[in-house]
Amino acid sequence: MKVVKWLVFISFLILVACQSPDPLSLTLVENDEELVEFVTDYKKAMVDSVNNGHINDVEPFLMENVSFYHSLRRYVDDLHSNGAKKSY
Repeated sequence: MKVVKWLVFISFLILVACQSPDPLSLTLVENDEELVEFVTDYKKAMVDSVNNGHINDVEPFLMENVSFYHSLRRYVDDLHSNGAKKSY
């Protein structure tokens, strides 16, 4: 249960950081399993993005042209250019 609460908190931070100007573009999460699946898929996509050096893998989880998107793009570029490798 502690992991689920942590995942809910992380998801909340992601949604807040996205700062969507259009509330209709957000997805309502109906149950815990759906949330755990979303966060797990996001983590795998983020690891793939860092290891491959491009943000394409994680883009489906993001809203374009918001500050979080651009910050994450720079973060992925910086990690990859410094030779960082991540694992699941």
